[in-house]
Order: sequence, then C-alpha cells, then structure tokens
Amino acid sequence: MLVSSIVCEDGLVLMVTLLTKSKTVSLRTNLTIAFADLTLRFPNLTQPWTHHIYQILSDEELEIRQCAVKMLSFLVLHEMVRVKGQIADMALCCADKDSRVATMTKLFFKQLSQKGNALYNVMPDIISRLSDPELNVPEEQYRVIMKYITSLIQKDRQMEALVEKLCQRFKLSTEERQWRDLAYCLSLFSYNERSFRKLIENLDCYKDKLHCKGVMESFTTIMNNTSKTARVNEMKTLVTELGDKIEECFAVRDREEVEGDTEAVGERESNRVEPKATPRRKPAQRRNRRRSSSSPDENDPPGNREPATPLSVRKSARKGTRK
Repeated sequence: MLVSSIVCEDGLVLMVTLLTKSKTVSLRTNLTIAFADLTLRFPNLTQPWTHHIYQILSDEELEIRQCAVKMLSFLVLHEMVRVKGQIADMALCCADKDSRVATMTKLFFKQLSQKGNALYNVMPDIISRLSDPELNVPEEQYRVIMKYITSLIQKDRQMEALVEKLCQRFKLSTEERQWRDLAYCLSLFSYNERSFRKLIENLDCYKDKLHCKGVMESFTTIMNNTSKTARVNEMKTLVTELGDKIEECFAVRDREEVEGDTEAVGERESNRVEPKATPRRKPAQRRNRRRSSSSPDENDPPGNREPATPLSVRKSARKGTRK
C-alpha cells in the first residue's frame, strides 16, 4: 500500500474495517500508525477516511486513545490533515480520564495556536459542536475544556471577532444549555474597549436569552470583571451602558407579561355568559285572579247565580270583623 496508490486504494476499506472493529489492541494500534504513514504518502486517498481516526479518540482502550492523539497531532501540525469541525472531538481529550492523554492534547492545542489563525478559525465550531445536545457533553467537562482553549487566544483582533461570532450564534441556538455554554465562553475573554462595544452592538442577538439564570450570571461576571480591571473611565461608562440596557430589556419583558395577563383576563370576562334574570309576575295578574275568584262565573245560568252583595255592605262587614 505504501508503494502503490492502486493497492492503497483497494486495501483502505479492509484496513479501516479492522481498525474500527478488531478486538486486538496491538493490531488496532499498529494500523493507526500505518494510517498516518499512508496519509504522508497518499493524503488525497486517506482524506475521506480520516473521520474514523477521530472516532477512536473516544475508544475505551487507553493505549488506542494515546496512539490516536499522537498520530492526529502529528498530521495536523504538519498540515497533512485539514483542521475542520472534527477537531472538536480532539478537544474532548483535554478532559480525558488519563492525565497523559489530557496533557498531550493540551500541548497540541498550544502548538496549534502558534500557527497563525489555525485555532481561531475553528474556535466557533468547537464551541458549537461541544454544546450540541446530541453529543451530550457534561457541563462541567465542557467548561474545563473551553477554559483552557479560550486562554490560548491572545490577539485582540481575534478576540473581538470571536465575541461578535459567538453573539451571532445565539440566534441559531435553540436549547437553554447552548445559551449557557455560549454565555460562559464570552465570560472567559478579557475585554478591551472594542470587544466590549461588540457586546453592546449585538445585544439584540441575546437579549431574549437573558431571562435564563446561567446566561445572566455569565454577563454579570463579564461586567464585574471588566469594571474591576478597567483603567480608563470610558470602559466603566461602557459597562454602565450595558447594565442599563439589560435592565431596560427586563423592564420591557415585565411590561409585556403584565399586558398579556391583562388581555387574557379581558378575554375571559368577555367570554363569560351572564345568567338570565327570572321574570317576575305582574301584580295586575294577581288582582285579576282575586277578582275572578270573587266574581260570579259567566257560564252559570242566571237562575243559579247568587245575588251580588252591595259594596257598602261588604265594607261594613270587613270593619266588623276587624273590630
């Protein structure tokens, strides 16, 4: 395979299958080293299979993880493998259970940060990839990794651009965990006047996420740390400006909630059915009934009718009974 590109192309399928499925640790280790040699010889042929090497970075066997970190570090630093979003799988090894694997990985990222903009270019992808819910990285482990990697960004221009890119990522994120992770990464930077202005200018990207407790805590940390280290009054003014705008966002949110509750109550009252009042009997009907009971029946024949009592006699009789 090292001699002929045709034989290499034909044998890569079998080689990668053994590398990923074999139960013999020594065989898999030797194949990992051989894959690196083939990459140096025929980089275009091995490039489509490189993601399999990234996958074994999380292998259960310590020896295989160590070998994979060494080989990928060598290939990336010698620019034989392009640095893409898959480098996030390498970043996971910064918090590996084995201290030797973690140390080798941290050394790799330190050397990568010294190669121009190589680390800066993949930073947004690393941050987003590790906060992906599907990957399910524990939050504490995520913070350990990002605390080390963000400390390697030292150039002010890179930091300013990263602040703006991370603020824009708030628009694409949908999970509360992603909001907390992005806000935590922003809190790890040391801000100058330009980078802090980026936070204020991009407030619209994250203002609707400030109600999340973890997000607000990170922005509070940013303002507190910046105001402590600020030597110029302009920085303190910017911190105050950001704090006022955040308070204004909360005030608007509270006002909208109150208006929403008021409208809901109004709709409920308008939809409520009022009970119908029961109709009262007219007093005239009662009088008619009394009169009809005392009056003679019109249908009776004239012979059967009793003679009507005069009105004066009725009144005298009533007075007698009352006495």
